[in-house]
Amino acid sequence: MTAAVAWIVPLPGNVCVAVGNLEFVHVLPDVPARTAVDDGPAFMHEAVSWDGGLIPVFDAGKFSQGIEKTSDSVYYGVVRYRPISSSRQRFGALKMTAIPQRVSVDDGMACELPDSHHCWRPFSVSCFSLDGHPVPVLDLARVFAQAPDHPDAAGPASAAGSDADAPKGSIPSEGDGNTDSLAAT
Repeated sequence: MTAAVAWIVPLPGNVCVAVGNLEFVHVLPDVPARTAVDDGPAFMHEAVSWDGGLIPVFDAGKFSQGIEKTSDSVYYGVVRYRPISSSRQRFGALKMTAIPQRVSVDDGMACELPDSHHCWRPFSVSCFSLDGHPVPVLDLARVFAQAPDHPDAAGPASAAGSDADAPKGSIPSEGDGNTDSLAAT
């Protein structure tokens, strides 16, 4: 059985999703400067300042069925993705309710995405069961394809950021044999 490391990310609305080990970059230590974004879907109406630029925020509390779900605790987790495998990496943020946890995932944990999680179908590449609960594996490129471009985006965290622009000590590049995504397992 092939094993992979995933980050289990708790989101508003009492749902957990998974992202690949190398996709999760950083938890912001404080609430960052936020900017409202008027265009785009309701779950992408915010951008945060990170590493000299603005990055879009995915807010699952505004994602499912138009009912806003909030939490007393709000964290922002910076993630990276590539729209296509040959493109430069881009960054986004997931609004979270708690600090993510790392887990080992293997093929035996795979399961179908249940109908109760139908809204995640367009944004997930697979699903696995953890402690009896389904955990969709996010396709971050699909999630952040919904984000509008930010004219103020600048520096390494912008949509134009490249591997050379990545924050120090953060992520190995594709050329080192590591994969970007849990979906590649």
